[in-house]
Amino acid sequence: MKKFLTVSRLAAAATAAACFLAADALAFTVTRNVNSGKPPTDLLVVFDKTAKDAKSFKPTDRNGNAEFSFADDGALQIKIATREPSEILLPFPEPFDIRKANFILLTYKLEGQWRQAWQGNFGPWASHKERPRKTWWGIFTTDTAGIRSTEGTGFDTSSPDGHPPTEMKTVRLPATIFAKRPNEDSGADPAQTSALLFLIGGIRDFEEREYTITIDRIAVAE
Repeated sequence: MKKFLTVSRLAAAATAAACFLAADALAFTVTRNVNSGKPPTDLLVVFDKTAKDAKSFKPTDRNGNAEFSFADDGALQIKIATREPSEILLPFPEPFDIRKANFILLTYKLEGQWRQAWQGNFGPWASHKERPRKTWWGIFTTDTAGIRSTEGTGFDTSSPDGHPPTEMKTVRLPATIFAKRPNEDSGADPAQTSALLFLIGGIRDFEEREYTITIDRIAVAE
């Protein structure tokens, strides 16, 4: 009887794990050799704060809620300060076949604060640096038709910190997750990848946030 219960529990656990992975749009399998030990080599620079034309970069928010600006050193700053969601597009200088890459390198940090209300009264602001927490924001790509990649990753899951970094850090986003396409009629065309897409979820009416994403560099690399 004990053996039967153990097997049943293992089977239930396996079933639950399978269901979780099936529902998790952030799950992926790496098929390219991304652990060669060699530093990534740039294939396409999307944004670099040191470029002479850095401040001519044109990010957009499909929902019109995010605010964009540039720091004195040229870094891109994205302000997230409303409860409404954002779909932020960071355009590539030209279409790129993401299947030829190993990574998208994102050098960024998140600063700001958040707070919650209890019985209608908001508590004190909490600093993301002192009390960092998960954002549940997603990272995808889009093609030249504006279609989103079938799969993506997250700000939390892609960072070794488990949440958006509080200090400037380069995060490697495996390119294979953006290249997946069940069939030629679904999802973004990986051969025509044209932008990085940040999906910033909305928050409830008992929450407030004032965040700034500062980006030093974005590059596609092998």
